[in-house]
Amino acid sequence: MGGKDVRRRLRRYRFRPDGIIASKSVGADLIIVTKRDGQLILLFGEDRNRGGALEFSGVMSRVLLRDPLYLLGIYTRVMLLALAWVPAPRRIYLLGFGGGRLPTIVRAHDDRVIIESTETSATVITFATKYFGVRPDERLQVVAKDGRAYLRDRPGATYDIIWIDCFTGTGRHPSHLSTIEFYALCNTHLADGAVVATNLSQHDKFVGRKIATFAKSFPVSAAYRDRDCCVLFGWNSVGPTLPTIIHAARGIEREKGFSFPYAEYAEQLTLLDPATEVQPLRDSDPPVNDSR
Repeated sequence: MGGKDVRRRLRRYRFRPDGIIASKSVGADLIIVTKRDGQLILLFGEDRNRGGALEFSGVMSRVLLRDPLYLLGIYTRVMLLALAWVPAPRRIYLLGFGGGRLPTIVRAHDDRVIIESTETSATVITFATKYFGVRPDERLQVVAKDGRAYLRDRPGATYDIIWIDCFTGTGRHPSHLSTIEFYALCNTHLADGAVVATNLSQHDKFVGRKIATFAKSFPVSAAYRDRDCCVLFGWNSVGPTLPTIIHAARGIEREKGFSFPYAEYAEQLTLLDPATEVQPLRDSDPPVNDSR
């Protein structure tokens, strides 16, 4: 699925007027694709109080129509740093498909990689294929299923990269994807030299405990954090050091020709301390309320 194919599929929307392109109610949620400022944007609305007044998520996925291989979201650029650990992945698992931006970029540069993905909403998968230029095939498989259950039901399957990018409703990160037990499950599915990357919200009131949980779940872990973005990476102790990762990111930026400062994000990674006294999250001790 090359860049030309993606551009061709999205061409029809370039000259559409701004406004809602598609929407569908799914339970208490309204899933929307809208066009604004030359972008197609995927949003969720949720009637949290069942009173008919929707609260909208932040941007769940977006694509720049004139250049669909340009990653607009900082967190997606950072998650792409997983390639600095595994420059030529054979198999990737993505938990939380959204508009399929990461698979689109990876496959544009390497159509040999096999990507498996889960998305809890079949409507989101439909919107991704219709409005974001995604085309599932034998090397890009997307299943409407809870991502943790999918891993549990795939004993023996291993991946070079596991990406976790799952938010629901108005932007809540599910607690069952942030526990010691969940990351232990991820560890059983890692190939040699593999890496796990998860996207969290800096505005989640449990983000400190979620970071501590992650740090205690992997032999080595690192974080990229700014005002809004929090992406964590976990890997085996025999894996690369941060200087090695930064060096690899510089080479990948030159090779791929990314039009954003890819290596700069690697330079801002910091190691996490697994000895933190913050109590980790467990399945038996979830947050009282998931929160943004």
